[in-house]
Amino acid sequence: MQVHTRTGARAFDVTEPVTLAGHAAHRWSLDTVLGRFTDATHVHRFGPRGYESVTVTLSSEGGVVAESVHLVGGPARALERTVGLTAVARQAAPGDWVVDVGTDGAAQYVHLDLRGFEPADSWFHLPPGGARIVPVRRTGTADAVTGTCGR
Repeated sequence: MQVHTRTGARAFDVTEPVTLAGHAAHRWSLDTVLGRFTDATHVHRFGPRGYESVTVTLSSEGGVVAESVHLVGGPARALERTVGLTAVARQAAPGDWVVDVGTDGAAQYVHLDLRGFEPADSWFHLPPGGARIVPVRRTGTADAVTGTCGR
């Protein structure tokens, strides 16, 4: 679990080993994991918002199973002129394409609009300094991936 400040610095970076049975669910609070009160989601409104995002990653020996990014402030967040969002398409293997998406600042509702290809994931959030590799599937006759990445 990572909590980023508005400048992109990691305020907290905590690893908590868990064991989950198939189809099981469990909830943890950041304050419980850290052992102290943080108001990371700014629900108590103690002064200005101090944190930008909370990212929880569930991984196993095989790699990342799931990741969820909560941007503090949600849809009411102020728009920023730029967050340093980048997207680069590359061939992962002959005929298989992926798009490497990255950002300097927190990016909300990142989406890919591609010509002749469909992304496996779109409309996701990224924390400051976050990155995601998005596999894409050919839907047309295009030889290479072209399009836009926006937020």
